[in-house]
Amino acid sequence: MIDVNELRKGVTFEFDGQIWKVLDYSHNKPGRGNATIRTKLRNLKTGATIDRTFQSGERVQDIRLDHHVVEYLYQDGDLYYFMDTETYDQPALSREMLAENVDYLKHGLQVKLTYWQDQPIEIELPARWS
Repeated sequence: MIDVNELRKGVTFEFDGQIWKVLDYSHNKPGRGNATIRTKLRNLKTGATIDRTFQSGERVQDIRLDHHVVEYLYQDGDLYYFMDTETYDQPALSREMLAENVDYLKHGLQVKLTYWQDQPIEIELPARWS
């Protein structure tokens, strides 16, 4: 478990049975009372974004993520197929999971694919594309 005060942009955690990535955050400390942490989160399974405010002292479940280098192969409907460059597995991600990254995919592009519990959840584009 991690304290919500440790949340920063890019941190991924589990909350309410869903996997969330922090897109933006701000720490607000009023004159009296507890601090609040305002976050903008993206659900890594559905692609939906929400604004969520946490009270200082709340805790969320940190998660272990695995990363693999994959190569973009092709699109079939709303699914985008990649090939793991080490195992030759071909995971597919939906358009919602890829979010705005879908506009930058080119045949043969190598990206970092993030897995949680052996399920692909998001890609990270090379620095020159993001």
